Amino acid sequence: MRQVIQELQPQGAKPGQAGLLWPVFLSALMILGNLLGVYQTFGGHTPGLLVPVLAGLVALLCCLLGWAFQEKHAVLAALPVLPWVILFAAAGPAALWRGGKLWLNDLFTRWNLAHDGALSLFQVEGTMGDLLALACLLALLCGCAVWFFVAGRRVLPCGVVGGLVILLQLLGGTFSPLACALFLGAFLGLWITRDGGAPSRRGVFVWLAAVVLLALGTLWGGSRTLPSVDQLREDMTQGVHDLRYGETVLPLGDLRQAEKLNESQEDMLTVHTGQEKALYLRGYVGADYRSGVWSPLANRTYTGENAGMLDWLHEQGFDPLTQPAEYYRLSGEEDQPEQNTLSLQISGAARDRIYLPSTLSAVPQKGMQSEQDTTLAPTGFIGKWSYEEDELSGSRPAELTVAEEWVTAPGNEAQNRYCQAEAVYRDFVYRTYTTVDAQLADLLQAMFWDGYDQEGDGVYRALRQVRDTLNETVTYTKAPQAAPEGEDPILWFLTQSRQGNAVLYASAAVQALRAHGIPARYAEEYYLSALDAANSPDGTVTLTGQNAHAWVEVYFDGVGWLPTDVTPGYYYDTVALQQMVGTPDTVRKTAALEDDQTGAEGVTGEDNGGSEENITPQEAVRNGAIALAGLVGLCLLLACIVLLVLELMRAAVLWRLTQRFRAADAATQIVMLEGQIFAFLDLWGYEASLGWHTEELDAALAKEFTAIEPGEFHRVSRLMEQAVYGGLELEEYETRAIRSFLSKISLVKPGDGWEIRRRLRYGWLPLFAKRIHKRKK
Repeated sequence: MRQVIQELQPQGAKPGQAGLLWPVFLSALMILGNLLGVYQTFGGHTPGLLVPVLAGLVALLCCLLGWAFQEKHAVLAALPVLPWVILFAAAGPAALWRGGKLWLNDLFTRWNLAHDGALSLFQVEGTMGDLLALACLLALLCGCAVWFFVAGRRVLPCGVVGGLVILLQLLGGTFSPLACALFLGAFLGLWITRDGGAPSRRGVFVWLAAVVLLALGTLWGGSRTLPSVDQLREDMTQGVHDLRYGETVLPLGDLRQAEKLNESQEDMLTVHTGQEKALYLRGYVGADYRSGVWSPLANRTYTGENAGMLDWLHEQGFDPLTQPAEYYRLSGEEDQPEQNTLSLQISGAARDRIYLPSTLSAVPQKGMQSEQDTTLAPTGFIGKWSYEEDELSGSRPAELTVAEEWVTAPGNEAQNRYCQAEAVYRDFVYRTYTTVDAQLADLLQAMFWDGYDQEGDGVYRALRQVRDTLNETVTYTKAPQAAPEGEDPILWFLTQSRQGNAVLYASAAVQALRAHGIPARYAEEYYLSALDAANSPDGTVTLTGQNAHAWVEVYFDGVGWLPTDVTPGYYYDTVALQQMVGTPDTVRKTAALEDDQTGAEGVTGEDNGGSEENITPQEAVRNGAIALAGLVGLCLLLACIVLLVLELMRAAVLWRLTQRFRAADAATQIVMLEGQIFAFLDLWGYEASLGWHTEELDAALAKEFTAIEPGEFHRVSRLMEQAVYGGLELEEYETRAIRSFLSKISLVKPGDGWEIRRRLRYGWLPLFAKRIHKRKK
């Protein structure tokens, strides 16, 4: 390790004309790079770059003049303050405040668009002049800070500031290769002259070569985003996601990957149910359709006029995730279905989401969190492997649902509170979930609704119309071909290929229902049929990739979101539905519950006298492997945290020592160098001090370190004795000899293990501090 504490130049000395030209040039270059980077973040409200650049250069000039003439005229030391006074007098604090808000609004808007954020914007009315005033303020700040860092050869703070500017661009999606190249060029120039003075010929050659490479990269890349960098970031993000939650094998709303829906044959999850009925277990909900992909509603949807809506609904005891179950509870015991407990064990399915029915009875309080009004997500680092859910629903298809009269005329306080909250949420639903893709609107109207009889219109008749139209127009295939590049998948499905699976059927139905004014959204994950539940001897069913499914969720006024299906083979025909209307909605219990009338507790193992769940050897091995992997991952995480803390502590200590070294006189600097030398010798196992067994130690060091010549330590020790004990001031070349020796004993030798590497990086600091403390005594 090369010694960090290196003095830039003798205390109080100033560089000559040649040495001054280089930092001024670097400062100007860095100001241009930083200002260009900040300029990109102003978005469409660009105040012009020329004036801020001039302001930054004026700030640099004032700093330079104040620094150069402060000894002759002390009053000139305050010269850098002059541009600030002029700016505040000309623009005023109010204009700067408004400009700051406008700039932050631009940053927040770009963040929201790039990262699906929901940052609130400031309410402000400003002008371009306000933004120009703010840009000049930032330019003055940049000019003064850059000169302070460059003139003092403060490499680390300079890099931090430039990194923050680059990070600001990346977060807002406004990265400028030219700004980055200008900053890196200036930073490299500062790095090669970090020891002070003008650069050497070799340093200038290296700098020019690097600048040429940066220029070529800028000309080649322009303002484009490098695909390889983006792809690397996406691959790394997906890799970490798969490591934490398992690999996702479903299309998740991507219609161009619809064929992936039933590709897998592996076991995905095991469900235990106490009732024989069909269950749609949703994990992914798509509401926004763009470029052939269903995406969840953006977080910004819940801002603005919708800000705080979900919190208010929760305060009223109304949760969209449990709305249908709450509706059944308020409908009275005669119409209320019997509660059903589901137990889910995840095997091959992704664990980054919770698979839940639309009739969820209550949101679990631990280990899960709501994802707006659509789904639940686990809070654990690797998701959840198993959980239980209570749901409340009958066995009839959702399209036969008719809201009770109390929805329009509540009969008690609880029903009234529910109706008031439902009216607010229903308004949000109709404004949000009825948007139709503009490219599909005309086709949907002509195909599904031209000639449609509006008499007796409702969800039931509209859904039957969609099913009949799809049956007449398209056919089902398990693995449809993807739409050609540039073609909308739904449009291609309805007009060209005319073949699709549940992903395409559900997507077309959602758009068709929306075109008719019915709120609908796309849902995807796994389907448990009533037949599978009935055939299970104990109500336990293993769902595989063949049970993956996509369906439509429709909002029934007063009731909530319920699953409906348009995929052939997943819904009843008209005759069967009409027969169900006149029969009671009864649900049979599964075989396990018919044999054991103690309720769900007899199966789940809860409240049953401490009965234990049977675990197969394979499950025991898998659980052990999972626990071991989790332990290893936790250890790695803790190791990373410890390493980060050590590096931060090391950087803080080195920064403090560097400041003390620069502020010290020549004699104190030699004392500090002597303390470091003997701290490193202590780490190498040599108990030594100044003037003690110098000859023996010199021979031992020359033998162990190939870079140390015989007699070198003896000479260095003699020089330090002259300075420390004799009070003599060493020449510059003698100080360099001491530093050279220090750098040689601080380097890792070939073959050294991790222990000595760790000690050399972190162990010398406390030893050095201890020696300095003793020296002061």
